[in-house]
Amino acid sequence: MAQTIGFNRSYFSTLFRRSTGWGFSEYVNRIRIEKAKEHLLTSDMTLQQIATKVGYASGLYLSRKFKQAIGIAPGEFRNRPSKGRFRRLSSCARRGERFFRTVRRS
Repeated sequence: MAQTIGFNRSYFSTLFRRSTGWGFSEYVNRIRIEKAKEHLLTSDMTLQQIATKVGYASGLYLSRKFKQAIGIAPGEFRNRPSKGRFRRLSSCARRGERFFRTVRRS
């Protein structure tokens, strides 16, 4: 990513963390989990299909990362009552969008 926008890798990492409060990998993982939550709630795709769609190699790895981030397994999340399960655009996504808008202007 750093090369794509013409930055040194170290400089990009520092700038991204200052702007968003997260490292780039952490940001990407958070976005992937948010997208996985959307798919779990709005589709009947398997965990493997969702994993592939959001950028993970396997359903097992998505399941581990999901449980670390959310605190429950994806299947349990999908089957919970609907109240409070789903939020609109996460603060993570908003922070990343702000960062990339700033970088494009530079």
